[in-house]
Amino acid sequence: MTNTNIIFKLGEKLLVSKIIDILNVDSKLIGGFGHDSAFLDININDDEVLLLNTDRSGLNLTYTLNISDAKCVGDFAISHSISDILISGGSPIAVSIALLLPKNTNFEFVRDTMLGAQEAAKKYGAFIASSDTKNNHKFAIVVTAIGKCKKDQIISRKGAKVGDLIVATGYFGTMISGYLAIKNNLKMSAKTKKLFYQALTHQNPPYKIANKISQAKIVNSGIDNSDGLSSSIYTLCENNNLGAIIYKDSLPIRDESKMVAKKLNIDEFLLCLASGDWQFIYSIPKENVQHFMKINQSNNTKATIIGEFIENSNVLLKSDNSYHILQKIQNDRFSQNSIFDQISKNINYLG
Repeated sequence: MTNTNIIFKLGEKLLVSKIIDILNVDSKLIGGFGHDSAFLDININDDEVLLLNTDRSGLNLTYTLNISDAKCVGDFAISHSISDILISGGSPIAVSIALLLPKNTNFEFVRDTMLGAQEAAKKYGAFIASSDTKNNHKFAIVVTAIGKCKKDQIISRKGAKVGDLIVATGYFGTMISGYLAIKNNLKMSAKTKKLFYQALTHQNPPYKIANKISQAKIVNSGIDNSDGLSSSIYTLCENNNLGAIIYKDSLPIRDESKMVAKKLNIDEFLLCLASGDWQFIYSIPKENVQHFMKINQSNNTKATIIGEFIENSNVLLKSDNSYHILQKIQNDRFSQNSIFDQISKNINYLG
């Protein structure tokens, strides 16, 4: 790696020029890149709304563990921003990216990050519309995603009702299981290692079913499970003045994750409290659950009934025939202790 590829030697103008050279120009981007604003050729009808979301991320675990090149950093950032568009019932259109870069960053890192971002945007049906670069003491990437949605297909965090079933897509705890397995040098089969590497490298929302769910108009509310099960359920309950019962024995946890928990002497339920799986959680009237399951099945997406909403303010964890209050455990970005550290210490999750 040559010193001429350190970005402070390139300078901002040349850096931006080199980034533009590697990006594709979508047909909806009038005039291409390089203007003060991005001009998007997008029609919004009277029955549609624009969706907007901004998320900041940094170096994901995959890159810091040397499992992948910097493409996973771009994928990570785009996927998490677009996840909120998808769970809201929207179709992603475009993204705008701000790169905060230390002076000694190599151009190859920037290039791979942007290529990963471009590939991820394309996967979700979107494109990169604009970007910015700024010097910063620590790397960060800020992504603003734009989408659109029919007004009668909006899915918000409000709308859940007493008696609604709580249904989750995918599995809980796979990403953190992979992280813990690698961090602790656990012996794994090639198949298990591939599963965990995939979960760490592509923390992607279930985009193949998101629009089909919103178009079917069969859910009352939803949330992306970006902050872990406890945080997600409490957020839905607080937005709807409801309580919930979570079926502990029905939670979708992979056998490989259970194996990691057993080897590390960790309560496997704790894996569900971590961020990183980026699945969706919906409140669904009982009469619509079968339709919801069929949509998921036809797209090879796992869906599991994990609980129900009740008429009080408690979130209860049910196991066999016993009930305990589930503590509100959040992945606080301002906390000194990460959720990974807390889970490793077998934190108490019962009230």
